[in-house]
Amino acid sequence: MTEAFLHYTSLAHALTDIFGGGISISHTDRLSGGDINKAYALSLSDGKRIFMKANAKENAAFFTAEAAGLFAIASTGTIAVPHVLGAGTDDGEQ
Repeated sequence: MTEAFLHYTSLAHALTDIFGGGISISHTDRLSGGDINKAYALSLSDGKRIFMKANAKENAAFFTAEAAGLFAIASTGTIAVPHVLGAGTDDGEQ
């Protein structure tokens, strides 16, 4: 069984829904290491840092499948895995 997570249609809406109103991205660092997706470290206006992966909209299902896999691994309680905050597309992006 997988844990439910929300699908968003904009990064701004996701940030507000997850972290509350008034939260914005104060700094973005592009990270290296992945070949399939773009990876970013986002510094938020409240001081939190989160990790974000991005890809073309037509590949959005990749992230849903990856989240299901992470939830399955986490359910075993054997190793730590990243906590998935949400997934989706940003209608303002190409």
